[in-house]
Amino acid sequence: LVFNISSLRINIEKDQVLKVYLFIKDQSNVIAQDSVSINEINEILKTNFINEVDIEITGLVVENVKTKIGKDFYDFFYQKYNRSDVKYSFVINVNEKPFIGRGSIISIEIEGDKIFEFQAKPDDELLNNTAEYTLKLIANYSKNRTTYEKKY
Repeated sequence: LVFNISSLRINIEKDQVLKVYLFIKDQSNVIAQDSVSINEINEILKTNFINEVDIEITGLVVENVKTKIGKDFYDFFYQKYNRSDVKYSFVINVNEKPFIGRGSIISIEIEGDKIFEFQAKPDDELLNNTAEYTLKLIANYSKNRTTYEKKY
């Protein structure tokens, strides 16, 4: 968790030292304190660049649903996925196409591959069980994907 408590611009000369203090208080009691010294202006101006290939976003699920049934499935699925210890590096897409009557067709896609598709109905137990089954299919996809990448 990162907070930007304050920002300040200060001009310092090459030979000057900047010392920054941080005190965290509860009422009048100091809970924690820290300080840092910056001795050279070059240290302030030094920038670390990160290549975009080094950045990996994990656990991303894209919701593309249109009805309450789709939203209910997505909620069941995302709650289970969010509570699991595994977060995948690929994007999981939850898509829905409304269907004639009181149902819809929901599909799960990863990297352009359709992993699973089913006809959803307004039944919470069915949606909950299907969300659990979908997570198992995604885990299997991830395992096979890793095996496939190692072979080739």
